[in-house]
Amino acid sequence: MSSDDHGRQHSEEAPDSERCDGSDCPRTKRRLLLKSAAASGTVALAGCLGMFELPEDQRYVGRSDPPDAEPGTDPDGGEDPDDDEDPNDDDPDEAQAFDVDFLREETTVNIPNDENLLEAGEEAGLDLPNQCRSGVCGVCKAKTNRDATEVQEMDGNQYLDDDEIAEGYLLTCVSYPRADFPVDTNPDEGDDIWDDVDEEDDATHAVEFQNNAATLDISEDETLLDAGLDEGLDLPYQCEVGVCGQCKAKTDGDANEVQEMDGNQYLDDDEIEDGYLLTCVSYPRADFSIDENPE
Repeated sequence: MSSDDHGRQHSEEAPDSERCDGSDCPRTKRRLLLKSAAASGTVALAGCLGMFELPEDQRYVGRSDPPDAEPGTDPDGGEDPDDDEDPNDDDPDEAQAFDVDFLREETTVNIPNDENLLEAGEEAGLDLPNQCRSGVCGVCKAKTNRDATEVQEMDGNQYLDDDEIAEGYLLTCVSYPRADFPVDTNPDEGDDIWDDVDEEDDATHAVEFQNNAATLDISEDETLLDAGLDEGLDLPYQCEVGVCGQCKAKTDGDANEVQEMDGNQYLDDDEIEDGYLLTCVSYPRADFSIDENPE
C-alpha cells in the first residue's frame, strides 16, 4: 500500500476512531449518565435529557402547548377544537317544567320534569299524603282527569295496574310531569272537586283536513270523523268502528305522536308509525294535518 493510499484510509477511518470505548469517551459518559438517571427516576431522567439538544419538532412531545405558544392554539398551527364550543348553547337535557294544579290544596306548582310531584309539592309547602315514597304502598295515590300516561310518567310504580293508570290514577312519589294537568291528591274523598275543572280543562287541538281545505278545533274526546261530519266535511267512511278501513287517512310522521285510536282493528303498528290512522276511532292529542284520501 502506498503512503498516499495509507493516508486516505487513515482519513476515512478517522471518524470511526471517535467512537471510543474507554470511560473517558464523551459518548460513553453520556450513556453512563443516562443509565444512572433512568435508575433514579423519571424526574432525574427528564433533567438529564435537557442537557442534550433535541430537534425542534421533538421538544414538546406529550405537551399541549410549547412555552411560547398562545393559550388555546394548536402547536401545529391549527385551531383549538374546543374553540367551537359555545358556552351559551342550550343544554339538550335541560329540564322542562309544567304547571300541576293541586286542586284540594288550591295551589298550582311549576314542576320540572325531573322532579316528582310529591317532593315538588312539599317544597311548595303542601301537606300531601305519603308513606313509603318509593311507589309501593299506595298512600300517595292521586288522580287526574284523563289517562295518566298522557300527562306524566311514573318511575318505580309497583302499586297501580295499567287499567287504574288509564283511568287517571298515579302515585305522586314516583310521578314526573310531562304536561300541564290538574291532580286530586285525595281521590277517595269524592269527585265533586272535578265539576268545574272538567269543563275548563276540555282540551282541543287544531286538525287540518287537507282535501276539504278546513281546520277544526277538535276535543280530545271526539273522533276526527265525528267532528268533520258535524262541520259538513266530505269524508270517506263506512263501518265507523275501526274495522273496514274506508276512513283511512294519513299524517306526516308517526301517527302515535299526534292522536290515539280506540278500536282500530285494521291498521298494523308499522302503518301507524308511517302516519296512517282511522278517522272514525282517532282522537287528537296535538295539532296536526291529515290527508283524508292518501290512496
